Amino acid sequence: MNEELARLVDGFRASQAIHAAVELGVPDLLGDGERTSDALAEATGADPSTLYRLLRALASLGVLHEAEGGRFSLTPLGRPLRGDVPGSLRGWTRLVGREYVWRSWGNLTTAVRYGENSFRALYGADVFEWRAEHPEESAIFDEAMRSLTAPSTAALLARTTSADSGRSSTSEAATARCSRCCSRRIPPRVGSCSIKHTSSPAPTRSWPQPE
Repeated sequence: MNEELARLVDGFRASQAIHAAVELGVPDLLGDGERTSDALAEATGADPSTLYRLLRALASLGVLHEAEGGRFSLTPLGRPLRGDVPGSLRGWTRLVGREYVWRSWGNLTTAVRYGENSFRALYGADVFEWRAEHPEESAIFDEAMRSLTAPSTAALLARTTSADSGRSSTSEAATARCSRCCSRRIPPRVGSCSIKHTSSPAPTRSWPQPE
């Protein structure tokens, strides 16, 4: 059997397992320590036996480490699933596992066959319009964008500060940060991110005057 291909085909299972753990708050509960499966079940309100199977699955993926006595801890691979660490992917993981995302991708064959927008075919609206009417989903989307842009934002701001290049460079850094968030919205929703947008005056053009 082609194990690499099989791993790709089964990728959706790993994605959902990781998403379930994040939604239950398991990575944040573990932090830098370790806890038993029963303790995690009590803290999350999950079914103990089912949660144990989920934790073991995550251990097989290398996201968790299982020690003696059914104690689990995060591996270096799984650490970014916490919400309180630099480079956190918690927000992106939450978005990828949302039901509307999965339904849209599940309709991919039909979308390709007929050349239609998968999300619109299922929900009757553009995805950004739909999220605008579902504040919880919009908040999760914004958190996901922050997860993806935080490292590049920090690097941009660090370079801006060290160069002491003034207000213009700071504005460019903020715009770069925002472009990953706001410009992907169709139509753009400027007020959805943490950047304070300002409008620059349009350049003036001198037209030839008739003699």
